[in-house]
Amino acid sequence: MLILAFGLPRSNAVAISLMAMVGTTFSASIAYIRQGRVDYKVGLLYDVLDVPNVVVGAYLTTILPRNFLAGLCGFLVVFISLLLIKTRKFTVFSTRKSEQSTGKERKRRKIDPTNQMFEYTIWKTGLILLSSFTGGLVTGLAGLGGGITDTTTMILLGVPARI
Repeated sequence: MLILAFGLPRSNAVAISLMAMVGTTFSASIAYIRQGRVDYKVGLLYDVLDVPNVVVGAYLTTILPRNFLAGLCGFLVVFISLLLIKTRKFTVFSTRKSEQSTGKERKRRKIDPTNQMFEYTIWKTGLILLSSFTGGLVTGLAGLGGGITDTTTMILLGVPARI
């Protein structure tokens, strides 16, 4: 909107968007921590590659054509939407009963303040790191939050929405 409606240069629009997201992310994080809904280990995996790739993405905005960035963002949003729609019809990774244990999966248990217990298994740790990489890049390129990729992969991996 900042680019299309207000005619701001994309580097300014990305910077403004990132600053707005910092405040939103910080306040949401505090609220979720107070509610006991944060899985810190999974969260750290999701954030390990974000910062370096935000820098790379921000640099790429200075050299890539504007239309390419718009197309990339549009493609990403449509691709993630289709992936979520398709996945609703199938079993998510973490609930596969027939999958043989490899010792690489991460069994997780979280109890929220209402004493509701959530148990889930993370089968694809590499998918988390890929999401972290992509999330940082998308944030730097387009000023969109990395949550667009992180939330999608959390759903695909079977992390309960409440967590």
